[in-house]
Amino acid sequence: MRDDGPPFHRASETTGRISDPETAVDADELLSLLGDEYAREILSTLGDQSLPAREIVDRSSVSRPTVYRRLDRLEEAGLVETTMSLHPDGHHRKEFRIVVDAVELRPKDDTLVTHAEHQTAGNPEERLAHASD
Repeated sequence: MRDDGPPFHRASETTGRISDPETAVDADELLSLLGDEYAREILSTLGDQSLPAREIVDRSSVSRPTVYRRLDRLEEAGLVETTMSLHPDGHHRKEFRIVVDAVELRPKDDTLVTHAEHQTAGNPEERLAHASD
């Protein structure tokens, strides 16, 4: 049997509501993140909310350094984005939110292709309004 190398090569494709090649999700990184228990717990903790890292730490069993490392990876992968918010105490805080509604992995030719459907708005009500358009 002839060995032509690995059956899947890295490839990614971002489609859906927002088409931006800068937010393409690498299949290997995506699988690594979804296989990571801490990344999954952070995503679960975020849900539909925008939260500062400190609050993610308080609401989960993940240590503070691990939360920051995973948030960096999730942001680099295009699954999470950051925003700055001004709180009543006058402090600015970086908050994190999930920016994809769905991720799909599928084989195509000799590659593994990712498809990320990105959210179009910042809150669930706006997303529902866009979904009904």
